Amino acid sequence: MFLQRLREYAEQMENLPPPMYQRVAVSYVIALDAEGRPQGVISRKPQKNKRGPEEMVPDLKRSVAISPKLLVDNAEYVLGIGRADSNPERVRQQHAAFVALVQDCVEQTGNGRVQAVLRFLTEFRDQLVLPDEFDPSENIMFEVEKRNPVNDPDVQRYWAKKAATGADALLMQCLVCGEMRPPVARLPISIKGIYGGPSSGMALISANAQAFESYGLEASLIAPTCEDCGQRFGNALNTLLKQDDTHLTVAPVVYIFWAREPLPFSVTSLLSQAEAQDVQAFLQAPWRGQPEAAQMQVSPFYAAVLSASGARVAVRDWLETTLDAAQTHLERYFQLQRLKDAKGEDRFLPLYRLARATINSKSQREDPPAQVVEALLHVAMHGGKLPDGVLYQVVRRVRSEGQVTDAHAAVIKMALLSQFVEEGNHNMDGIEPVASRKNGEHRIGAHAEDLTILDETITAPAYLCGRLLSVLESLQRVALDNKVNATIVDRYYGTASSAPASVFGRLMRNGQAHLGKLRRDKPGAFNRLDKQLQEIMGSLKAGFPTTLDMKQQALFALGYYHQKADDIRAGLAAKEARKQGKLSEADTGMEDLAGQ
Repeated sequence: MFLQRLREYAEQMENLPPPMYQRVAVSYVIALDAEGRPQGVISRKPQKNKRGPEEMVPDLKRSVAISPKLLVDNAEYVLGIGRADSNPERVRQQHAAFVALVQDCVEQTGNGRVQAVLRFLTEFRDQLVLPDEFDPSENIMFEVEKRNPVNDPDVQRYWAKKAATGADALLMQCLVCGEMRPPVARLPISIKGIYGGPSSGMALISANAQAFESYGLEASLIAPTCEDCGQRFGNALNTLLKQDDTHLTVAPVVYIFWAREPLPFSVTSLLSQAEAQDVQAFLQAPWRGQPEAAQMQVSPFYAAVLSASGARVAVRDWLETTLDAAQTHLERYFQLQRLKDAKGEDRFLPLYRLARATINSKSQREDPPAQVVEALLHVAMHGGKLPDGVLYQVVRRVRSEGQVTDAHAAVIKMALLSQFVEEGNHNMDGIEPVASRKNGEHRIGAHAEDLTILDETITAPAYLCGRLLSVLESLQRVALDNKVNATIVDRYYGTASSAPASVFGRLMRNGQAHLGKLRRDKPGAFNRLDKQLQEIMGSLKAGFPTTLDMKQQALFALGYYHQKADDIRAGLAAKEARKQGKLSEADTGMEDLAGQ
């Protein structure tokens, strides 16, 4: 269905190239008069070692065989002038093939401008004066009385038929259009713009080893496609990969999407930037009440996840749904990741930051695994749950780095909440998610706004232990005026998050010394932190867990993040109160919480 939908999209495209035409860089133009006499060579190269601008001209995909392109090619074909390392005999054959193709075009079309080119090639070629620093490897085209014959409709029809049939006499059913037509051995359009792929482009259908072949069919014949369909879906895919509003690259994958109707929201902007005001506007869905909303319920929406696999395109995921369903899943994706920032405002994260939460935050060259990006995109557009594999990688990264960033917390929250609802759990480790439905889709609901902020009603030991570690870190920082080279989190996070019972007894004893100092010097911070310690310890009725599994470690990280964020918000509020002269002596030290 993927190829059929791409072909349909080609019908929507404006300025669709004629069959077997592509935009190609052309560096030189040979100007001719009506009789074919040369009037000069126009160099279009902006500077040395640079190619000229692109033109829509006849094109074909060729390998080592001699295959001329009609009226536009390099100097070996057009003029019989080879490069320094070219084989003279092969160059002679290339030029002869080019001339024969032009002659055949004249015989089939009777086009006067093509006839002028043929006369130049057979009678006046020796009169041509080439410019200095002429590069035989660059493309050359012709103008006859300032008009390019490749733009003539009869020439375009000739080339479409000539390039499509070639020497193939075999007829097969095209898997895209279903018609009995000559299949192409190699697809005519190379796919460009996929991260990690060769700049020359990649094949969407290809087999180069016997293991991939069936019934003796090789190359692109394993999935027979006619020339016209190959041209159309290849051009459509390249257009989607080129337009800013129809593709999104998050290394190492590329996400493409399109619809038959104009989208009322920008998928690219929402996923790549996730600006709070834009996401909030999207979540409010102002178009729901408009007449177009009914059309959205049935209007098709398509999306695919692509990556490079050597010289081939790998289609990692495919979605065919409606605009309304796509919007509903995207709303859920943002609700799942929503967090509160230091000012208490909703915060959302761009896709690339969520994906990079699984790798070393200090690495500039490492890309997240393709499976991670694919899984996040799947949740965004298909719904469903974020798999344990992604959760595991984030938990492992948090333990390695000894910190929980907003990206770590957002991915953990997405994984836990999506899994709770999809698996039908109503009470998992002290959390009770509630699923309600809207238009047949799950909407997530849980205590304290879907784990968006600190939830003091959660009794899960892992969550409480994470909160406790954050409180103890705050005690250390505030007592030492934030002058700490290595905090208890730097030293003990890995052990505390996996085997709490082995370390928290010692940390609690050390925390008592810090409490004594705060009681004397910073009563405001003492009152807050001491109260938190009592509340958390009172909820840990069974004591500290001996070990925590992966999901419990994820919940530990979320508890740590929520508690720390809540303390920073309280510290910022105290700083603002002191700035306005409204902070009482009893609240002394509270503002130091903002310095974490």
